[in-house]
Amino acid sequence: MKELRSHYYPIELDPTLSVQEKTPHMAEVFLLIIIIVSFFCLLQWYTKANLALGECQVKADWFPRMVDASNCELRDSTDVLLKTANNGSVPFVILSAGIGDLIREILSHQKLMLENMRIVSNFLEFDSKSGVVVGLKSDMPIHMFNKKAPSQEGLEERKNIVLIGDSLGDVRMADGIENINVVLSIGFLNKNVE
Repeated sequence: MKELRSHYYPIELDPTLSVQEKTPHMAEVFLLIIIIVSFFCLLQWYTKANLALGECQVKADWFPRMVDASNCELRDSTDVLLKTANNGSVPFVILSAGIGDLIREILSHQKLMLENMRIVSNFLEFDSKSGVVVGLKSDMPIHMFNKKAPSQEGLEERKNIVLIGDSLGDVRMADGIENINVVLSIGFLNKNVE
């Protein structure tokens, strides 16, 4: 994983490369990571217990236990934001290049999987008999440079969007949504925070 990161992370952050130049690399690294995850481990950084996944086949029913045993935290005041949006019937779309099954489980664990939410992400496909991961449900994985709203569903009457992200590719997530008046983009810094 360190070798993949050392090769692909500089490409992801390189300001001299266009999104079109970066996209094939992001798709390539994502597929490599999915292959590694399927055979060795799934998201080991969430908990020490996940290190054992390198020797086991990942199963669907592990997610609740993984999240329960992890130290995964949401950003400060995320619960307030999500509950306020839900109380105001404001649609909340989580568009992520991560693993959708895990995002859903984290939100459920935090009691934040609310009625107004939709998760658009990479959901895993599991063997119906063994429950073991066999791949992705989608043929086209979502990566940081193809994160775009897949449909207008639930957003037809919305003309203003608050877009929150932490990577260069996130600024284009509203692409494809029609008749927008305002897009307010908020970026989080994960590195070099002063």
